[in-house]
Amino acid sequence: MGQRIGAIVFLLGLCSLAFAGDPKPTTQPLVASVVPAATDLIISMGAGDHLVGISNYDDSSRPELKNFPKIGDYQTIDWERLRALKPQILIIFQSPDRISPGLKERAAKLNIKLVNIRTETLADLFTELKNLGQLLNEHERAAAAAKKLDTQLQSIRQRIGNLPPVKTLILRDETATGTVGRGTFLNDILELSGGQNVIEDSGWPTIDRERLASLNPDAIIMLLSNVSPQVEKQAAANIARLPNVSAVKNNKVKIINLWYAQQPGLHLADLAEQFANFLHP
Repeated sequence: MGQRIGAIVFLLGLCSLAFAGDPKPTTQPLVASVVPAATDLIISMGAGDHLVGISNYDDSSRPELKNFPKIGDYQTIDWERLRALKPQILIIFQSPDRISPGLKERAAKLNIKLVNIRTETLADLFTELKNLGQLLNEHERAAAAAKKLDTQLQSIRQRIGNLPPVKTLILRDETATGTVGRGTFLNDILELSGGQNVIEDSGWPTIDRERLASLNPDAIIMLLSNVSPQVEKQAAANIARLPNVSAVKNNKVKIINLWYAQQPGLHLADLAEQFANFLHP
């Protein structure tokens, strides 16, 4: 009898050890993203353990992204790699009415849900943070990230107060032809930081040197995305060729060369801080 009880106790002990050693279930749901802005939002809100694949355009030199496989971009998706990674969700950036039947069909075969994300304005970021929180079951992390972003932006807005806005041109390439128009997240943070966009068109228009000279901004901000020192030097030279523009004449030109300079995400608060310090030192 004593031997039988001892054997039962021994077996129960083995069972408890087996349960204790069971691996934790994989974080669900798993997501792949071909939208760098969405990838950055997920990482920044502390939900990177949901990611299994990222876009070809994501910067893998960033430590937090270096171990993720690339799964494609806006035009081409590596479906074989997705088959191996087994995400439940694929984040894309396309108008719902423009998603091709082929994309829908291939995603359906792999039981992948297509999620379209919109990050065109600052308000969109807060909406998509909430949506991502619901999608990933990370409501608290998403809410905390949104609150932190809003707090930083409100602090800048209060500090600028009623200071007169500075007529500003935002350039987005080293040739000094690509600009930032209204209805964009960069225009939103410019206005929040005490600037007034001299471009009245919406979206991302291009201009020539004559148009730039006629706009005659009092400040110029050029946004570059981690370009080489040589390219940055050439960018400065291109602006210097307009000596009669007020911003150039008064040395009110700033080049910001950072990976997030043109990307919507939580780093927009840092970018707005740089805008504000430049426009209203």
